[in-house]
Amino acid sequence: MKYDFEMDLDEQSSVGKIAAQIKPGSKVLEFGPGNGRLTKHLIGAKQCEVSIVELDKELFDFVSEFAQDGFYGDIESFEWANYYAGQTFDYVLFADVLEHLVDPGKTLKKVREFLNEEGEILITFPNLAHNSVMIDLFNNQLPWASYGLLDETHNSFYTHDGFQKVFEKAGLYINIEDYLYLAVGDTELKSTYEELPEAVRYDFKMRPFGEVYQYFFSLMKHPVAQSSIAQPQNSNYVKVLEVIQQTKQDEIIQQIPFNNFTGENETLSFHVSELAERMVFRFAQQPSFIEFSAEAAGEKLTFIDSNAVVKTVNDCYLFDGKDLPEF
Repeated sequence: MKYDFEMDLDEQSSVGKIAAQIKPGSKVLEFGPGNGRLTKHLIGAKQCEVSIVELDKELFDFVSEFAQDGFYGDIESFEWANYYAGQTFDYVLFADVLEHLVDPGKTLKKVREFLNEEGEILITFPNLAHNSVMIDLFNNQLPWASYGLLDETHNSFYTHDGFQKVFEKAGLYINIEDYLYLAVGDTELKSTYEELPEAVRYDFKMRPFGEVYQYFFSLMKHPVAQSSIAQPQNSNYVKVLEVIQQTKQDEIIQQIPFNNFTGENETLSFHVSELAERMVFRFAQQPSFIEFSAEAAGEKLTFIDSNAVVKTVNDCYLFDGKDLPEF
């Protein structure tokens, strides 16, 4: 059976993120339930009433054994709309489904009619602009597969801005926007940054949506007073600074993460032991351009040594990556 996977309730999985959003006792319309793992969980663990729409006859027959209601047919034929006419739902689900449709916007506009006034459409959708795909495209490759980002049955693709236009046209408003992440090398695709020319690797790694594997949206039919929009994360933004206080007998070592994109821990303050004879600040070993300065008691320190190959007048240091950058 295709898509016969175990239910993963981890909120870093697509179905787990959807399941976490649904309140117990809700009335749910689920499009493309697949093997029904989410369906069964909502019915059993959350006492929801779940109706389905499924095109695959084998899957439909299987999930219909426990779903409260169901329609067998093509989503984009809209015959399901006649079948469920007069009903409204607390939640309408598209867990990795919209990308298989020819015109997702048209479907969303129709589904809007079946939402309760405070109802939500919950969507997960793959990110075609993930760096794993972009690396392959850069090298004139597009390795379609039987699942994942380049599932050969996908018919529709959107970037972040594209979603906004589709939702607006369908008369829907973003309530929650969040993401699921996988770094290059952790997806089903085999591309690596080493396949890129060295001159462009850094720019690829710094792309804000480069590690977004899937989008998660909660949509509503009315404007939302305060939407929850997540800041995209990227493991390449986060580096670790090692702060070492050296005494005659010992070393006190702290490891502090900092984020080049958000500015987290861009400025640090900490207590220096009276026994410390020397302070060392050590960064990850890679070619780097680091802006670094230090103060003590409000006075800027001028006696800073480093192993940088070049230092500018603006406290900027260039490291060639042969050694650990150190101040």
